Amino acid sequence: RTKFDNKEYQAAHDLASAMLGDLMAQRRESLERSLKEGRSLLDMAKQLGSESVTLRDRMQRAEELRSSGRMDEATLLADEVVSYGRSIVSSEIDHQLTEIMQRAANARREGVEVGASEHMSEQASTALHHGELEQAFQLTVEARDSLNEVLATHQSLKERLEEGEAMMA
Repeated sequence: RTKFDNKEYQAAHDLASAMLGDLMAQRRESLERSLKEGRSLLDMAKQLGSESVTLRDRMQRAEELRSSGRMDEATLLADEVVSYGRSIVSSEIDHQLTEIMQRAANARREGVEVGASEHMSEQASTALHHGELEQAFQLTVEARDSLNEVLATHQSLKERLEEGEAMMA
């Protein structure tokens, strides 16, 4: 403003152009962050078994809009994907944690040691309630895999014991 008031029009123009360039770079960075987060959320949803074809299509459309230079439309669409993606992933993590804890409780009643998966589930739940979605996701997947492994080992041992008992009878 000062340069314009002092009739330094070229300097004012150069400054305005530089500021506009910075603003455009910030918008591109913001869009790239949204697209990256959206892709990450879609990947999490897929790994959790709750992939959304609609959101995947919207993400693809946002990337097409970005490629054609329609940054504002791309940003709006990418931000929408992020918002809905967070909701889907949060809901699915919560659902899976409930399921893991129920399965762990049932296994514990049968004498199976499931403390590790229960501990990871509790950590995941805490992370989820603190808005740490990526950490909640990782811990949920680890808890689910740990529980599945322990239960598969237990089932295998149980079957071998039954076979051994049958042979001795």
